[in-house]
Amino acid sequence: MENALFYTFSTIAQTLAGAIALLGAFVLYRLQSLGAELEDAALTAIQPYLPNDEISRLRGENNYDDLVTLLNTVAPSANKLAEVNNPYVLSKRRALPSLLQLRRQLHRLMKISLALTIVLIAASVVVLSTTPLIATSTNVAYSVFVVGILLFVVCLVLYVLLILKAVHEG
Repeated sequence: MENALFYTFSTIAQTLAGAIALLGAFVLYRLQSLGAELEDAALTAIQPYLPNDEISRLRGENNYDDLVTLLNTVAPSANKLAEVNNPYVLSKRRALPSLLQLRRQLHRLMKISLALTIVLIAASVVVLSTTPLIATSTNVAYSVFVVGILLFVVCLVLYVLLILKAVHEG
């Protein structure tokens, strides 16, 4: 029983450490590409409303949430009314809220995944350091196994959800 605890929890810690590092790199890359998509969509969407100092300021600060709100309340420039209904401009303007939502979801899922991974790695270290004590009680050992494996599976499910959300196209 003692060896099984050692092998299981050392494997869990090593697997999650490697997986979260790889996942972090993947998600950070996706967040960068989302940032570029947001910038492109915002630049196109604001053209009919320029010159407008508030819109320019919000876009310059990458404050896309407030920019979307402002675009829904401000009138386009008088000489650019036709641009507002341009299908390309409309598609970019409509893409902004979904891109923002995707970015928020990725941030939230990554934070949850990272937190759970850190907790499970720390718990694995505790289990490894107390394995001789845990192994003295079969019930405690099995309970530790079940909890550890369940949390490991939850981490893996979160990783899959995060990957699926990251490859989603909005």
